[in-house]
Amino acid sequence: MHYSLKHLLKIISRPGLYIFYGRPNSFKTKTAITLALRSKRKTIYVGLAKHSFITCPRFFNSQNRFFKALNFREEIATLLELEAVVDERSLIIYDGFGSLVLPLYAYQRTHAIYSASMLAAAFLHQIADTRKSSVVVITGEGARGRPLFYAVLRPYAHSYFHFLRGEDLVKIEFKGPGLSTITAFSAETSVLLADLE
Repeated sequence: MHYSLKHLLKIISRPGLYIFYGRPNSFKTKTAITLALRSKRKTIYVGLAKHSFITCPRFFNSQNRFFKALNFREEIATLLELEAVVDERSLIIYDGFGSLVLPLYAYQRTHAIYSASMLAAAFLHQIADTRKSSVVVITGEGARGRPLFYAVLRPYAHSYFHFLRGEDLVKIEFKGPGLSTITAFSAETSVLLADLE
């Protein structure tokens, strides 16, 4: 089970939509940024809600782009702008998927909130497909250990990575489209934190 981040990076280097999910503070964002730093690919980071305030000087250099959205209107404007700025083979980190509509998620799936989340997922999938890019969507963990907005993401997701944080390690379960576990990785939290300094 003790794989390096290099193997994880190899998986997400192929074009597609990859879902990172887990409880708060399970190192989802830190792992995504560490992978971006190690890949040396042009990276576009989109931070929604509280993820708009992330800081990492090494990451936000001239090659990488940073977008933030504090409300759903800004999220849609960002999605429309993304298509114009994404180069082929880029890495997009979309952090906080669903966080701008989460308080309203208790409504029925026919509600506009469900449709709005589906629109965002469809946009991200289209960008991954047309630009041959990797899109890492970071979201929380919902009921039964599934990603938040699982029903929305399922038609578009290539694979899933479930994050479980221990004392000194982060366990990352690599799952296929049906959420069946394929394999697991682990990374030391100290290594992830060192990459971000």
